[in-house]
Amino acid sequence: MRLRRPRVARCRFPLLAAGLAATVLAAAPAAGQAGLSHIENAVPVPRGMVRLSATPSWARWDSRFTGSGSETEPLGAALSAEQLGTAEIPALTTLESALKHLTGDPSFRLSLGYASAYSSVRAVVTPISLEYGVTRWLSLGVTVPIVQRHRELVLDIAATGDSAGNVGPTAAGIDPQVYVQAAQLAAEIDAATMALVRRISECAAQPATPGCEAINADPSGAAAAAAEGARVAASVRYVYGTSASDPGIGLVPLTGFTAAIAQRLQALNASYATYLGGTPIPTQTPPRGAAGAVAAGDLRALGRRGAAGIGPDSLGRLSTIGIGDVEVGARLLLWDTRPARLLGDTTSRDGARLRVLLGALARFGTGEPAVEGEMFAVGAGDGQNDAEGSIAIDMETGTRIGATVVGRYTAQFGEVDATRMPDDRGNLSPFGPTGVGTRKLGNVLALDVSPRVWLAPSLYVAGHYGLRSRADDSYRFPLDPLADPMPPVLAEPPALPAAATAGGYTEQRAGIGVTYSTVALWERGKVRVPIEVSYSHLETFSGSSALVPRAGRDQIQLRLYYRLLR
Repeated sequence: MRLRRPRVARCRFPLLAAGLAATVLAAAPAAGQAGLSHIENAVPVPRGMVRLSATPSWARWDSRFTGSGSETEPLGAALSAEQLGTAEIPALTTLESALKHLTGDPSFRLSLGYASAYSSVRAVVTPISLEYGVTRWLSLGVTVPIVQRHRELVLDIAATGDSAGNVGPTAAGIDPQVYVQAAQLAAEIDAATMALVRRISECAAQPATPGCEAINADPSGAAAAAAEGARVAASVRYVYGTSASDPGIGLVPLTGFTAAIAQRLQALNASYATYLGGTPIPTQTPPRGAAGAVAAGDLRALGRRGAAGIGPDSLGRLSTIGIGDVEVGARLLLWDTRPARLLGDTTSRDGARLRVLLGALARFGTGEPAVEGEMFAVGAGDGQNDAEGSIAIDMETGTRIGATVVGRYTAQFGEVDATRMPDDRGNLSPFGPTGVGTRKLGNVLALDVSPRVWLAPSLYVAGHYGLRSRADDSYRFPLDPLADPMPPVLAEPPALPAAATAGGYTEQRAGIGVTYSTVALWERGKVRVPIEVSYSHLETFSGSSALVPRAGRDQIQLRLYYRLLR
């Protein structure tokens, strides 16, 4: 069945068209679902016909942009270091502070050893769309994406030699005496500290009391000794643990540091004895140290317990599959100058064409968002609802040259839970400061341009350029930072601001594709059922933030038409 071919441009239902145009132009840019690009055009669904589309795509990356143009770095750089420590894993700041008190060395630097990491990510997204042409100018549709994600992170930590660290896994699991020794030592320090605090109070009230001479001579020194004793006792509990139900951090100093800790305990006992006399701390033997250095499995165990600031599945391989964010939308053919001849036929001068299609859709947060804390996690959705407006323009010159331009504006609604935020260059490190808050996703503007050249009436090749710009996300962290319960006498990891904006970026991609389409033949009645098949390859070549991966993507689109109504 042939469609009528009006020779003049027409705009149907101008009030409805103006309303949709206002929606498109007023919407702010937004992120939304990690949507595919260069799959839309201004080809409407004919009245009474159903169009079924499937667009599987395969994206993969093992590096990301550094935030300065086209420079990139491997994903594994976040975990690679000559000496992996608190600079890479700020969540271990408390452990480093505790070890400074235990060793008496204020310059002590925690090290897990030389670390080398490699990571790669692969995402397979298959949106399946069903559209129906209500009239020649209006179609309705629904899209259900299937999202498969695979992430691999291999971490190697040197356990021997000069590159080894200075801490290792606790031996409490095979020697319960570690807990017994630590609990006894912490209790003795606590008792001595309380005795000194009481003596300081008594001497302040009655300076002539016997035994107050040393305290009266140096009251600030006595107070400093009591404060340091409290820190050492808290450090013993935090590092070694006191029972299976209170196991400590799980990382303890290597055996070589036992002597330094013993000297520290002896010095603390001597300081207490100056003000209390006798032997205030009877036991001055530190608990058993680690027999070996940290390995990747130990860091994975910390992740499972949440003690290293990373999720339990960060290290190793992780594969998931599920439904992404479902979309429901409408497309309005606003303008169409229909040629009298077949597209790509250069034998006639009457072939110029301009076609404009407006679109509006609602995207629902049905997809599972990325898990914060998992290294390089990829979500099936963003966890909240979006509204998107688009405009697609197809232009043909009457020769073998044409182009498609598509602009999209997405407004994102609501807020999602947030426990961390990216730094100044966009690095969303799972080892960074954590908190309990919310995030309002920034809006996004996207522009896709595809010039094309026909090789035959049903076959053309196209170049692709895409620009995606996302505004900053808005973060609020009104609650206390997330962390393991820690004594206030130990230094805490850096905290997040109460409110901030971050995470905006601009990315650019380019590629090439080929399309076979019999839609033009169908319009002339040459074929009974139109079909469209296309293949595109795209590469991201620029990113203004470390949130932008250096990704390559291949995508195939298949469109089938079926007439329901004659």
